[in-house]
Amino acid sequence: MFLIALTSPCISLGVYGDLIDAAGPAHACKLEVKSGAICSGTFISSKTFKTAAHCLRHVQYEDLKVVCPDGQIYKSEKTVSHPAYVGATDKKQVDVGVVITKTPYGKMLPPIVLKTGDLLKFMETGNCAVWSYGPNTSNLRGVGEFHGVYIDDHLFSESNIILKNPLVFMVQGGDSGGGLYCKDHHGRWLDVGSVYGHDFSESYIVRNDSVSHFLKNYIPRAITEVKSKPAVRGIADEPLWGPILKNTRYKVRAFSMIETVSGMKGIGDQSAVYFTVRKAAHNEGFFIGDLEVLDTAPLRYLCDEITLCNGIYKDVVISADRITGGEKSHEDFPFEAYNISNLWFNISNQ
Repeated sequence: MFLIALTSPCISLGVYGDLIDAAGPAHACKLEVKSGAICSGTFISSKTFKTAAHCLRHVQYEDLKVVCPDGQIYKSEKTVSHPAYVGATDKKQVDVGVVITKTPYGKMLPPIVLKTGDLLKFMETGNCAVWSYGPNTSNLRGVGEFHGVYIDDHLFSESNIILKNPLVFMVQGGDSGGGLYCKDHHGRWLDVGSVYGHDFSESYIVRNDSVSHFLKNYIPRAITEVKSKPAVRGIADEPLWGPILKNTRYKVRAFSMIETVSGMKGIGDQSAVYFTVRKAAHNEGFFIGDLEVLDTAPLRYLCDEITLCNGIYKDVVISADRITGGEKSHEDFPFEAYNISNLWFNISNQ
């Protein structure tokens, strides 16, 4: 068994696979020292960053900082490892720790999956991925670059989710502590475990439910209540080969402009924005319907005069070319390539 942290500063090896070409969870961040990124992790409450316990060895807490995808930096106030970690003979069962940050994470956090039933339910969908900061050698990604990899073939042990390694063995630095997330039906990535490491044939994720007694010390009860349903397998990336349909929910591209009753508004780089088509607009290629903004963009995009924040907006107008990956999609296809008669609803029948 190879432990994935080396000597100070620790560099971790972890999970690998096909990269995801989609927006990842904003609360999946990296752990850095002065020399750069060393591990990955997840904000699980406003001041609590979950990572691997071995990432916290051989480093002083004051030398650590958490850096998130939006560039926000959170300095460490202290670190805490699972109390059983140091004396454990099989460390992959309890390889989890937390960094307590001096300042709070400034965005709304989705629930964390702590209950066994919820974990099994979400893992069954197959719509799960590890989001972390290790390199992917086939894509020339270096330590510290945010990326996600889908997981597919997995087994369960009492404490771990076990992933079968591909035939081509690729060493991944910086993935340790990174979250294994599964999507819910709102498009949010829910954390279900943390990367431990690998041997020659398998990679290991520490299941949240197996260390829930430790994690619950740092999480408000509201964040542990999972009330949403898993997303349908593969729903986030399937292209739509066909017409746009009424009463169908689609995902919306980031940085889109939306016509509302109070004028033109925009959305930022939110990853969970959906549009339900109700009818065609009078301008060809535009549709009227309901917009749902379900996650929080970086602070520079929140709730100003021209930018929409979280909420539901009725009777807005959107261009067909702003509909992208989601429950239905026609991403990467030019609007002109579509049969306009199929896209266009007969106004007289509305």
